[in-house]
Amino acid sequence: MRLAGVLVDPMATKYYRREVDRMPQVILWFLTGLVCLLAGWLLPVSLKSVHPSLLEFAGKSGPSVSKIATDYLEQQKYGPAAMFVDVNKLLRTDEARQLEIALDQAKQTQPSMYYWGGRDRQVEALFSTNYYAPDVSLLKVFMSDQVRQVVYPYLTDSTQPGVQAIVRTRELEAYKRFVPANKPGGQPLDATVVLAGLFYGSELLAQSFEDEIKSMAETANASRNPERLEEVYYALLILGNRMNWIQLTEILHSFENTTDLRRFAALVNDRPEDASLAYCAALMSESPSGVIDYINRFDAEGVENLKRALAQGAPAVSILLDRQVVIASVPGGGLPLAAPLIIKWPLEMFIAKCVLFVFGGLSLLISWMKLSVGPKGQQGGNSSLFGLQSQIPYGDANVAEPNNPGSGFRIITRGALIVVLLGGLVFLSEPMLMRSLKDAKPEAPEGYRFAGLSNSPVPSENGNNQAPRTMDQSTIISIMLFGLIQILVYMICLMKIREIDLQAAPASL
Repeated sequence: MRLAGVLVDPMATKYYRREVDRMPQVILWFLTGLVCLLAGWLLPVSLKSVHPSLLEFAGKSGPSVSKIATDYLEQQKYGPAAMFVDVNKLLRTDEARQLEIALDQAKQTQPSMYYWGGRDRQVEALFSTNYYAPDVSLLKVFMSDQVRQVVYPYLTDSTQPGVQAIVRTRELEAYKRFVPANKPGGQPLDATVVLAGLFYGSELLAQSFEDEIKSMAETANASRNPERLEEVYYALLILGNRMNWIQLTEILHSFENTTDLRRFAALVNDRPEDASLAYCAALMSESPSGVIDYINRFDAEGVENLKRALAQGAPAVSILLDRQVVIASVPGGGLPLAAPLIIKWPLEMFIAKCVLFVFGGLSLLISWMKLSVGPKGQQGGNSSLFGLQSQIPYGDANVAEPNNPGSGFRIITRGALIVVLLGGLVFLSEPMLMRSLKDAKPEAPEGYRFAGLSNSPVPSENGNNQAPRTMDQSTIISIMLFGLIQILVYMICLMKIREIDLQAAPASL
């Protein structure tokens, strides 16, 4: 019989109370934890990498490599167009074949313009429609005596002080990389000085770039020591031997200083197979220094990441180079709706991701604790699970809780498991974190750039000297899933043991 919500046993003198069912709370906290962890996982934001879905979203807001190649063809800038057609072929875009056909038609119908890379007022004034064989580099053209006899009067008549200063450096003799221009074998230096003067006089370079070259030339003439200027000339020699006129004009226009020029020339010289890729990435991002830093820092992996970013579009390249991180190789996709928020507020969204992870872990811990806590806080399991209701003697309900020294240890161990789970999610969402800790190098001495230290990758033939391979993410995911299954089995067994323990039956049974 029932008296005021209390069950009265007519066959005994004890009273029993109905224990509250905790299973809804367990399920609620468990689902809350899973939702928070899933939401944090789907936020495509991280510190040491950039999510592919973020690049995909950003790339849609800007021109693609195919669109840029088409624009250059329409502008009759065949030199830069050839670079972008090469990248389209490398990426195997749908438009690659049509672009290649259009470029070949321009080569057949306008061979002179194709050789120079497009139209330029200085080229038309000096060379008219002169045509050179495709295998003759730009540098070889200016090494010709006939060409220099035409160009030098044009440069000496210039009213620009910078052009006059560059022309006078032809008379210096303290060069180390070059034979002086006024001696036998000095044609390469002579041709390079001509190139520098023409590009300076084109008024297409950045103002800071022009000011720096002018200052170097004036200093070299005053001190008779062209050491610093010689490095600039050497960079122009490298690029002039590999690119045509309009290709050089376009890339020089993006340099803010001579340091970028020298480093880009070194990159092209050291990695000729990646020249088109680096060239297009520099023009699309308007950051040659970012391209150089990225490839020097990540080497072959950086080249592959640049390919993936180029395939998405110019904004994707800019994001990758601005952040100087790798593209994450995380399982599953990101949340597309969060991409614009991450681009606008990257730090705030990363903090939100961390908050979701922490709250999700705490929710799972609370769910686990409620699952195994008995009446009045006793560690003993809830026999109301699966619809069962515990009948605890009413007279015993007010008895002081027994001293359970193991409860604190259980909390610590379960909290540690939750921390391990969160740590696994963090490492999976930050694929560069472990590698950054592993590959940490001492800081470079003052005056050196850290990115330059990895500019000479020499593969070792000795397998014992090679760095051990890091564990791939599929293995890590398998280990985490196995651990979660073990935890789930442990929780189910714990529930059943507590349920059986509370049955009204002898212990031996």
